[in-house]
Amino acid sequence: MWAIAQFSLLKMRESAFYLLMIVAALICLFTNTADPVTEQVARGSLFSYAFSGDNAAPSIAMGSCVALIISILISSFYGSSEIPSDISSGVILVILSKPVGRLRYLAGKYAAIVIMAYSIFIFLQLVLFASSKFLGFGVVPYNSWQMALRQLIPALILLPLIAANITFSIFAGALGAMIFTALYLLFCVVVAFLPLTMALFPDGMIPMADTLLFGIHYLFLNPLFYFHDMAIGAVPLVALIFYSFAVTSFFLLLSIYMLFTTDMNANTR
Repeated sequence: MWAIAQFSLLKMRESAFYLLMIVAALICLFTNTADPVTEQVARGSLFSYAFSGDNAAPSIAMGSCVALIISILISSFYGSSEIPSDISSGVILVILSKPVGRLRYLAGKYAAIVIMAYSIFIFLQLVLFASSKFLGFGVVPYNSWQMALRQLIPALILLPLIAANITFSIFAGALGAMIFTALYLLFCVVVAFLPLTMALFPDGMIPMADTLLFGIHYLFLNPLFYFHDMAIGAVPLVALIFYSFAVTSFFLLLSIYMLFTTDMNANTR
């Protein structure tokens, strides 16, 4: 498994990847001069409760959000093409002819993409930390471990998103995986805001609305869980980690099923 992961991570040693990291760091530093995300949402509005429930909680720096977006984009582009390219080129047949197996192959690919995504995110966080600590650059100072932890919590969403991206890549190909991942994330955001939107309507206006929304709201990945202030508590954080692993496991199980039922020889003809 680790051999496959190391082979997939060789792209991180290319000069283009280092150039991309420099550009990403400059973008994060520039955007970090903006007000924190939670402070940009108007206090007292209905949608402010989607992000903030505790005024004393540390804010999420805008640079951290941009770092997360960059990590999602790079990991999605990279993850979308990894398995489809191996299948179309026949490389996967060579790998599976070794004592590896499809399960270890999938685990290696997933581990490689996760390592890449978190390496990018942590690198950008270190740049933001150094610029804030030593240069005083940015609106939000990284002056406590609670502040640093607050910036890392939203990155947990990378685990299920990468698993979903791999699942989409197996049955839809590289381009299809990019499209489906973007649509899935957009749909999850819309579903996450549905309960707040429905709260604007009078009670009982839509029959069975609460029951229906409860089912929809918890069947899909909820990005707001990762940005809400309550996530910094010990118990909610543990619950969020279990939630992330549960959604990740669901998509990885789908990937395993599709990988075991896919005829690799048919894709190389």
